[in-house]
Amino acid sequence: MVCEDCGARFSDEGDSCAQRFEVLLALDHSHQEPWGSRHGLAFAVFVLQHPGRYETATAARAYEFLMRVFERGETLDYVVRDLRARGRGGADTDYHPPTRGAEPFPVTIADLGEFAASEYAVDLDRWCRSTVHHLRSGARSA
Repeated sequence: MVCEDCGARFSDEGDSCAQRFEVLLALDHSHQEPWGSRHGLAFAVFVLQHPGRYETATAARAYEFLMRVFERGETLDYVVRDLRARGRGGADTDYHPPTRGAEPFPVTIADLGEFAASEYAVDLDRWCRSTVHHLRSGARSA
């Protein structure tokens, strides 16, 4: 099985990005570490790899979130507070996710395995950084 959105590959027919994301959301919403404090990152990267499932404004806000953390070097806590303070409005006008090329993402939710606590922070960071790099380097003009 291959995800049409991100290119993730699954050996089990019942496995999918959506199914894995549900498992990850349950961990995020448990408010336990290392998952709870990283919910925003996990949501943003999933949105950017599966943009057809979300509104354009949601994808723009997800792109802003990841760009501010991974490109501008702003702290996660600061970006989360700033985005919450702005409410659910659109993303900053400087951030619009590029239209990506046809190449699959090099790191997908399938690569994070079972979201083991001992590896999750590093794996999530790799997923986010890889997605930002992929979007910036392989993007097409909209």
